[in-house]
Amino acid sequence: MQKTVTISGTYAAWTLTLSVDLPEEQVEEPITEWPHKIDRVAEFFYDMVNCCEDARDAQLALNGRR
Repeated sequence: MQKTVTISGTYAAWTLTLSVDLPEEQVEEPITEWPHKIDRVAEFFYDMVNCCEDARDAQLALNGRR
């Protein structure tokens, strides 16, 4: 099972792909739906991208390019 989050930023195209794979030796029932707690990873990814893009804006402003 995979979940991909893509963000079109000003300075880059950002992509995060999370994958949930079955273990080699399956002992219990497999995961059949995406765990909701993992959605927080996508929220963190959005925050991280915003911080990176804002840092780039600040860097360009300091260098007089923006």
